Amino acid sequence: MTIAVNICLAARCPSPSIDKTVAYVGDSSSKGNVKIASTVTTDSGETYTVTSIASNAFAGNKKITSVTLPSTVTTIGSGAFKNCTKLKKVTLSKKVTTIGKNAFSGDKNLKTITIKSTKLKSVGKNAFKNVPKTAVIKVPKKQKAAYTKLLRKAGFKGKIK
Repeated sequence: MTIAVNICLAARCPSPSIDKTVAYVGDSSSKGNVKIASTVTTDSGETYTVTSIASNAFAGNKKITSVTLPSTVTTIGSGAFKNCTKLKKVTLSKKVTTIGKNAFSGDKNLKTITIKSTKLKSVGKNAFKNVPKTAVIKVPKKQKAAYTKLLRKAGFKGKIK
């Protein structure tokens, strides 16, 4: 597993605390059902919260079939799961606010995407380009109208329920 670390030291931060967050940048050996942990711990014992999936983190991975994101993730980077041709199921956490451009583009076997978040504000261009028309995105009932607009604009042509 590889991670990108964003540490904001007190002398350079707007607040006096240390921001111990990371972007998950992928693991080329990932296969099957992938459940990303909410925290990672370094060899030295430092613990960091996973708050995003980096751009192109899993792009082109032909071995993963499902992905579940932890509740700590707020951002899915551009192309994060692009061309993951075996990917069938994705579960996005309750705090996701942003899905980057081309995030799931070319995922030709994607069947089900569950968006638990009620805070989704942005879905990038072509985020769902070339995802099958038979795919279904499940969204919170109260957000269905707003999310339908966002998802259609991002190239999703399947059913939204």
